[in-house]
Amino acid sequence: WGFQVQFVGVFALASFGMICFARALSEQRRSRSGLSWLAGAYVAAFAATFSMANGMLAGLVMVALAFASRATWRVTMTTCAVAAALIGSYSYGLELPTNRTPPADAILHHFGKIVPFTAIYIGNLLGPSVSACRPLGFCGIAILILAAVRSFLGRDATPARLAPFGIMLFCVGSGFVTAVGRFDFGMGQALAGRYLAGSTLFWAAALIYGWSVAADLRRPVLLEGAVVLFGAVLLFGALQAQRAVKAAIEDWSYKQAQSADMLLSGLTEGEALMNNHDEVGTIHREAAFLKEQHLSLYRGPDGELDRQPIAQAGRIVDRSACQGAINLAVGAPEIGPRGVDVSGYAWALHHLQLTGRIYLVDDRNTIVGFASPNGATKDRSAWHGVAVGTPGTRLEAFARLSGGRLCDLGGATVSTRLPPPP
Repeated sequence: WGFQVQFVGVFALASFGMICFARALSEQRRSRSGLSWLAGAYVAAFAATFSMANGMLAGLVMVALAFASRATWRVTMTTCAVAAALIGSYSYGLELPTNRTPPADAILHHFGKIVPFTAIYIGNLLGPSVSACRPLGFCGIAILILAAVRSFLGRDATPARLAPFGIMLFCVGSGFVTAVGRFDFGMGQALAGRYLAGSTLFWAAALIYGWSVAADLRRPVLLEGAVVLFGAVLLFGALQAQRAVKAAIEDWSYKQAQSADMLLSGLTEGEALMNNHDEVGTIHREAAFLKEQHLSLYRGPDGELDRQPIAQAGRIVDRSACQGAINLAVGAPEIGPRGVDVSGYAWALHHLQLTGRIYLVDDRNTIVGFASPNGATKDRSAWHGVAVGTPGTRLEAFARLSGGRLCDLGGATVSTRLPPPP
């Protein structure tokens, strides 16, 4: 989903705002104006607010930082006014979903679910196990509380600590806001991959905060060692968590490639689309529009190659640059009129690499189909795709190699699918 980039964007903007705001407060402590840093912080808060709903918290966190560092009344009041203006302008005309628990009711009557959801959100770094994420998240919330006590009681305006504290506060606040709106869907929702942006950022800020605190101690070795050890444990746990979901990611990537090959070939009735997408009807309606407007997969280099000469896809080189073949080419009317199911194998030679799709062409050297690496098998040389043709049609496969080269993998004649044995 394209909107997922907003999660990275809103956290990046909020973090930049916290860094600018902390620097502005530090400058004012040194009897400097710091107005440019302050302006940068407000601009970042504005951008974060209108990137995603949790971006509204950026202004509120800056208010908290102003009070924690005992900023001047002028800065504090200005920050309060900016935060109120951002929240008010975002909320004006806002319509909440009617099929969710209202936020006030959620906080008052389901607080016991919201807090664990927030903890899992913060501990998402160790997903996909809820049992591992929940205690890590509660540990993170405890670290935030300790940092808040230290910041508010210590009047600390050092940017190296104030900025990470603000980032941690923003991340936990984002988890809380998300929990208010999503707890109805169960605790597993907190493990969504898009929430890793907030979880990863929180722990990065926590480690930076801890290291900065250690630098002010007379004997920093113990705390520095604890920070390094905890960081190593987090890194190891995160890598282990990624290993657990690697197979699922590869399977999803293969399904996406299947769908793209079908759409590029103009075959939209296939079982792959039914299995890979919830809203197949939407895909059917919008595929023509996307192609006309050169959007989505039609915007890439393969988007305009359907029914075009193979020469437009690249420079054809000698077959000595690759090895491969078409193993199977059978009629498959279930994926669309004149649909053909095609599979084979390919690998590059002479230090070249396979860099893209396999192109399937007819006897007129016209591209009539596309194929991608077959993620359903452990054989890395296998590929699978679809084409348009009829029994008796001769198909040829070309692999895209590095440097824009195309290599002929050989051909096969489309056959009729045999009926299953009785």
